[in-house]
Amino acid sequence: MTKSMLLKKNCKFYLTSFGIMFCLLAKTSYAVEFKCEDDIAAAPQDAKLKAATDVLYKETIDYLRGFISILTKKSASCESDAEAITQSHASEDSEACLSKKDDVVKLIEQSKVILDNPDEFRACFDIQKDYSSLELFTPNKQMQETSFTTSAVNRKLMTEYYEGFSANKVISEAGRELSENFIQIISNVTYDSPLRDMSYLELNHL
Repeated sequence: MTKSMLLKKNCKFYLTSFGIMFCLLAKTSYAVEFKCEDDIAAAPQDAKLKAATDVLYKETIDYLRGFISILTKKSASCESDAEAITQSHASEDSEACLSKKDDVVKLIEQSKVILDNPDEFRACFDIQKDYSSLELFTPNKQMQETSFTTSAVNRKLMTEYYEGFSANKVISEAGRELSENFIQIISNVTYDSPLRDMSYLELNHL
């Protein structure tokens, strides 16, 4: 009998211009069932927004697959998974095999459930065009014009936000510089880097 998983708690993608966070859930057995949060929007009816959501979901799954691949890649010091620096400072680094970290093990297991059932999980994916809990931004005009998904969502620009941020001049200037150079920053990945497939260079609609 094939063993599968029943996921009962809330699950939702939180989408920002800087990346994606998602909640991962506890498991039992027998069947796969994803329960979305109540504020997940219905599938968009607008053709452009629907297409953008499809593109974004595909790249999200590709990113998650690459992320799990890196976490589970064997290293010289670990028999079955990767090794990570858990603490870093001037005198000494602390390292550990990821299989010894319960939270990472759970993240890997439950991410694999999503990767094994992308069609079922699709219903819990929300592009968040209208998200009232937190104001979301696109970094700059260049990204808005070159990314199909950011163009479709059409959020406010972060450059404009910091241009009008008068509470602190230092923060305003730093925020504007970051926003204006955002694509250059996230594109600074070497050709042979194992992270290249997960970067903006390959997944430029995230």
